[in-house]
Amino acid sequence: MPLLYTPDLLFEGFSLSRAVLLDSEGNEQPDGEIYGARSAVWEPEIESYDEFSHEKLINVWSDVRRVNFTLEAGYTSLGVWVAMTGSSLEQSGLPGSENYSASVLLYDSANAAPLPVKVIFPARTATGVACDVSVTLFRVKFKPPRVSGASYKDGQSVTYEGTVIKSATDETGSVLDREACGRLDVDYQWQAEYGVFEDTHSYDDSLAVFDDSLYTFDGDVHKTIYR
Repeated sequence: MPLLYTPDLLFEGFSLSRAVLLDSEGNEQPDGEIYGARSAVWEPEIESYDEFSHEKLINVWSDVRRVNFTLEAGYTSLGVWVAMTGSSLEQSGLPGSENYSASVLLYDSANAAPLPVKVIFPARTATGVACDVSVTLFRVKFKPPRVSGASYKDGQSVTYEGTVIKSATDETGSVLDREACGRLDVDYQWQAEYGVFEDTHSYDDSLAVFDDSLYTFDGDVHKTIYR
């Protein structure tokens, strides 16, 4: 679809604001919020092949072999841990004295099904228009989360590592024209502009309602105010 206008396609991103796991329909999982996300890095591994003809290099072909994804957070979420590893969350005890537990580092937890992930960070264009930039990765094969011990002043951190696999469908299951690892979206936040205009004419009972606009009466004059 052609653009109806030419937006400012230059933008700079700020710090990471959100990271969330998605379900098979592209919706955010109820317990999929990766709370306290500090950083997100996706690093493609590029394979290059040289093409020779008569011992002369005539072309170079490159391909994305895979994309390594690393996400660091300041909080450990059992809900995210269970979703990434495919393990179960067990609850015991009574209200007010409850216990939650999840088995970790099992064989199956290292081979759970891939998940789509969405990472969002605020940004602005070169002209100062605010926007949200999101990166949606269609299939991420996660390793078991890695937790670092709490250190003085720095606190504990948890690292989620995985491999982004090329996918023939997007996060909603829709078939893509070509295989891809993910999608970059920019959502602009336009500031509405409006003014107040008055259309003054003689009062008439039939004009008591005029296009659902706000209006006032000044003697025999009917003023319709558009906003």
